[in-house]
Amino acid sequence: MAQWWLILLGLWTVLPSLAGGKLLNVCMNSKHHKQEPGPEDKLYFECMPWKDNACCTRDTSWEAHLDEPLLFNFSMTHCGLLTPLCHKHFIQAICFYECSPNLGPWIQPVVPNRQEEQRLWDVPLCLEDCEEWWKDCRTSHTCKADWLHGWVWDQVKSLLSIGLQFTALHLLHLILQQLWLQIMALRLREHHLVANRLEQAETELSLLLPGPTRARIPIPAPYCLSWLLRHGRNQLSPLH
Repeated sequence: MAQWWLILLGLWTVLPSLAGGKLLNVCMNSKHHKQEPGPEDKLYFECMPWKDNACCTRDTSWEAHLDEPLLFNFSMTHCGLLTPLCHKHFIQAICFYECSPNLGPWIQPVVPNRQEEQRLWDVPLCLEDCEEWWKDCRTSHTCKADWLHGWVWDQVKSLLSIGLQFTALHLLHLILQQLWLQIMALRLREHHLVANRLEQAETELSLLLPGPTRARIPIPAPYCLSWLLRHGRNQLSPLH
């Protein structure tokens, strides 16, 4: 824990922010973000922790709670309904992305050396959040391993009707290697925890999907964006 805290302190010292040199109290330059953070007393449910100082508006917070968020032209239910607890994690992740004013260390330009549009990159994922996300989403499914690229909705529907087959091991590879790994970095305190999680994930996946299986891929935690600045707080929490 102490080592991670020292690393984070180093970030505050040496990492230049792409938003005027500010690491805190800044909004990224993106389609739905406000230019500057400020109070928003009518944010919806999972976005409420940021109501005192938010980069999102009331309308943005409402759209974050839809099954098919208008923010991203994306359907959370493309491969069947998510469980309520699983869906809640995705809503929290969207609220974190849209509302937090304290993401300066991880704001990057979409196009290098240009600031017209920005995004988040290498946001740490805390171990306890990873475990909770895994637990709540282990019975939910997706029909595509890479959520960032190549969405063709007719093809996704075809997967459901044709029953494209993968082995459980192939699915495990897709899950752990592709989905969302370009947005964030999974940070765990010790290397053996990674090995234990991968072994457990493979065991759980083999139980869920014995032999060849349809292209319905369980959703575990490691893809999911978590928050280091939790509940809208203005101070960093150490990584555990």
